[in-house]
Amino acid sequence: MKDRTSPYLDVVQRILSGLAKVRLEAAAWRDSEWEEQARETQVFKIGECLRPFYLSAKIAPDQFRELLLPRDILFKDTDYFLKHVSKTKFFPSPYSPIPDSTDQYTDFAAFVLDFCGLSYEFWRDSSTRGERIAESCRDIGHQALEFLLDTDNCLIDEAGCRWGGTNKYRRVKKTEELYTDTYFTSVVILALQSAVDNTMLALSSTQKELIKQRIRQAGTWIVGRFDDQLITGDESKANRKLLYTTWGLRALIDTNKSQDKETKAALPEIATAYLRTLQERKSFTYEQEYLTILSQEVDQPLYYEDRSGLGGILLTLASLREVPELEGPIEVSSYAHLLDRLVNAVLSLRDPSTGLWYNQQFILSIHSYLTEAFLRLDRHSKGFGSKLEVSGYMIRSAVKDTLLDETVINSLQQAIYDRVLRLIEQAEQGRIIEEGVSKLREEEDTNGKPRPKKRVRSRRVKK
Repeated sequence: MKDRTSPYLDVVQRILSGLAKVRLEAAAWRDSEWEEQARETQVFKIGECLRPFYLSAKIAPDQFRELLLPRDILFKDTDYFLKHVSKTKFFPSPYSPIPDSTDQYTDFAAFVLDFCGLSYEFWRDSSTRGERIAESCRDIGHQALEFLLDTDNCLIDEAGCRWGGTNKYRRVKKTEELYTDTYFTSVVILALQSAVDNTMLALSSTQKELIKQRIRQAGTWIVGRFDDQLITGDESKANRKLLYTTWGLRALIDTNKSQDKETKAALPEIATAYLRTLQERKSFTYEQEYLTILSQEVDQPLYYEDRSGLGGILLTLASLREVPELEGPIEVSSYAHLLDRLVNAVLSLRDPSTGLWYNQQFILSIHSYLTEAFLRLDRHSKGFGSKLEVSGYMIRSAVKDTLLDETVINSLQQAIYDRVLRLIEQAEQGRIIEEGVSKLREEEDTNGKPRPKKRVRSRRVKK
């Protein structure tokens, strides 16, 4: 990376170099979960590890045009990812509660749609083998889009449109139970929004309008989950985990241009409530949450791990600058202080020796979210109608970089030396004056003249 000026891009650079080192040294994408997942294809995790490289090349090409991961390995791993998706479709190895099942997951389909768009832009027009990757991305991207838009895989009614964790989102016991979910709905419409204008898909105007309709319907349903404090996660508005507001709010922000007036009008109130909730928190930790899904292979609901953690919160907080109408909630919420707290909390969990997360347990999946968050923070720190927020981390980073400059060190050394000399001179002058005063007092005592008494001013008391 060249011409580094942003501390946020410094963090991204550390992430990319750290990930590249993991891949090169282990000849695989290995983290603390490797032992329990080694028998699986790891296809979802591999995609999560590759995404930061593609995302950085797209958003900050001047800084990351030269990838830190060798191009041959990037090609090889991307080809592996696409071949496995082509074979097993949207099964999220290694994260499914049932390894090697036939379940198809909406969050992985959404990820694949986004990943294929990024990979396509990187590889097209590059070489013969690059064109092969681009062609695979186009085919698989269309499959992901068709899966997400299939009316059998989502619920559409007067309340709006929403998705569950898998293509099975309901079951019937004594009554019908719905397992539609704000998180999965949010990640789906985020992927759909990015697909609307992606040249990879070459969509017709009719197809684009259908996608926008689904986004608007989903926005209506997400806003309907808001209970004046949080965006809840389910049909009954009973699940109040912070995760749902984090992702629901971000989805509404990033799809704002496709939403209807009523949904846009609700955004400032939801953002204000979210910022207030974050301000009231005493600390930020790993933020581990679990989601509930249905499987085609077992009857009971299953737990599915959310992997965004603090990365999701930081990404949503960074996204608030995207919508001009949210400047009001931002200005009255001590946003800069909150952002500083969160950035420092995130960095405190990083392993300083690798530049990767976490310091207690190495988890690869978090870096896809963190990379996107720091890239957004960098973009907004450069303007776009926003004020530059100077965080404590930025100040520390600037000090660290400054002290690496030999010219600065020499100037600082000379300034400190001059200051020490002045202090010595002042101390010597003070000693001489004190000796003179003491000598005068001794002469007065010798002559027998009384010293004047010190006057004590009385304190007036108001009646």
